[in-house]
Amino acid sequence: MRLDTHLKRDWGHTIHHFLLDLICWFYAFAGATVVRFRLDPEMLIGRAVAYTPGVVVAALMVSSSLYVSGMYSLYARHRGWRKRLGIVTICISLGVIILLAAGSLDLSGRVGRGVVAIGFPLAALAIYVHHYLLHLRSRNFRENGACIVTCPEDQVEALRLLSLDQNQFRIVGCFVGAGVDLHSVLKPLGTIEDLVTDLRAHDISRVFCTQRNLQDEHTSAMLRRLRYSGMAISSVTEACEEVHQAIPLELINHEWLLQACGQPGHFYVSKLKRLMDVVIACSLGLFALPMFVVAWVLVRLTSRGPGLYSQVRVGRFGETFLVHKLRTMRIDAEASGPQWSKVGGDSRVTFVGRFLRKFRIDEIPQLWNILRGEMSFVGPRPERPEFTEELAEQIPFFRERLLLRPGLTGWAQVCYPYGSSVDDARRKLEFDLYYIKHMSLSLDAFILLDTVKTVVRGGASERRGVRLAEFEDVHRRVSQEVLALRASRNVVSGLQPVLMD
Repeated sequence: MRLDTHLKRDWGHTIHHFLLDLICWFYAFAGATVVRFRLDPEMLIGRAVAYTPGVVVAALMVSSSLYVSGMYSLYARHRGWRKRLGIVTICISLGVIILLAAGSLDLSGRVGRGVVAIGFPLAALAIYVHHYLLHLRSRNFRENGACIVTCPEDQVEALRLLSLDQNQFRIVGCFVGAGVDLHSVLKPLGTIEDLVTDLRAHDISRVFCTQRNLQDEHTSAMLRRLRYSGMAISSVTEACEEVHQAIPLELINHEWLLQACGQPGHFYVSKLKRLMDVVIACSLGLFALPMFVVAWVLVRLTSRGPGLYSQVRVGRFGETFLVHKLRTMRIDAEASGPQWSKVGGDSRVTFVGRFLRKFRIDEIPQLWNILRGEMSFVGPRPERPEFTEELAEQIPFFRERLLLRPGLTGWAQVCYPYGSSVDDARRKLEFDLYYIKHMSLSLDAFILLDTVKTVVRGGASERRGVRLAEFEDVHRRVSQEVLALRASRNVVSGLQPVLMD
């Protein structure tokens, strides 16, 4: 039986509210146009056609800026209503600015003052109400979950769940198999036989199970019945993916990898990605050309050597190619051989290069790599052959990232700061593997928006990486306890201090 995952629901939630804001804006101005020109049907049709491009662009700006601000997250409890109100107001104001700017570029499509006077209050009111309701839901949102425990190993899985962030879901207790002495940290809810009948009584909407549970014919049959009754069935691995939006390497096996590469639609997504890459690269290239020229001149004026440099990188399926970048280091930066770039204080980076790297301007030439099909806009960042071999020897499953075309940006780049060590490469791989499994056009679109936020902030936050490292630390300590006690098949009695650290 294939386990259900809430990740699709979480991304679906984001897409749903993204589109809802877009619709609120669009229909507010559509309604305003009807009210303004209702007495002249011919003019109404003409104005509606002329206004549509500007209104749609402004609507996309509002929804995109709200996403970049993190306003669609179910788990953003730290934001009070006043802070949310301020962010929504700024995003709506950006929409009005874009609407007016679009009209300045195309006078025939400029939205009239009467339509703006009617449409803006309607759009603002609808979006404010939407985000007030979203605020109430995120403040009160938390699922109740239960674990199935039939052996000591299952208890370990349950204890690992307790080490996850309990803001998303709360482990109410466990349904226990015959002969299992449950650990004191875990609350018993009943036996396996009570699983089907007692879930609703405890207000449980999600059941966590293990592969051992699925291999048991009786337990698996009850889980299938629950699944077809609408109950969500998840594993510890999926719970970790949901909380951290990454997958710890300790939880990965070949079954997980096979499931990841066998997700439906991957083939079609890759074809559509290529079309999107070409269209965006051509469009963005035209806008970025002046910035590239200015940056190239600054590099030439402030340091010796060429303005551009090319470097061999490893692409899809291990094929090498030349990646092009604006030069940000001295020309003798690697006189002693390939080296990791040091974070923060690399003396090889020039003054101008530090600015170019911080805001990713040095990567503009890679649009040519995208047009050539060597790279994509979104994907794992390409590594140098020397580092690829070294990392593949030290990090399990590192070569899995070579299954996709490398990207100009990626999930790891927006979730984890710039790295310069094997540990950083390991952490980024955990985000890359998450992307490989959940790749979609909508996820790509949100990664591009997150990239804008990362560039504006000058780098990604360390928060996700720190939380993932804390979970992995608990995971390793719990696993060591299990290996020590598995021979005796006793209850894991020494885990409570680990969880309380």
